[in-house]
Amino acid sequence: MSDLTSEAYENAREKVRSFINAGKREEIVFTSGTTGSINSIAFSFGERYIKPDDEVILSNLEHHANIVPWQMMCQRKGALLKIIPVNENGEILFDEYLKLLSPKTRIVAVTQASNALGTILPVKK
Repeated sequence: MSDLTSEAYENAREKVRSFINAGKREEIVFTSGTTGSINSIAFSFGERYIKPDDEVILSNLEHHANIVPWQMMCQRKGALLKIIPVNENGEILFDEYLKLLSPKTRIVAVTQASNALGTILPVKK
């Protein structure tokens, strides 16, 4: 990369770091798209941190691209995949989600906005 390209790239990482309040610029990794990113995380995180009987939580609103990588990782590692149920309006049942959390929960991978129903999940809560 040229010096100008490298500088622009690092400036973009810093802007994103600041926007999401990441600890350092090196925590920001750009990828070609969401599906590839989820696959990378599920594989790298899963291989390093998931052990047999650990738990991964997804919502019932996830796109296929956010289900299959976690499902495959759980099968490989002997972990349990738990699903947050939704009500008839397509909203997650937050109290049911809280019941799914346990000391064995290693990651919660949910969409912020369902592309199927348009449901906005209360991710900050």
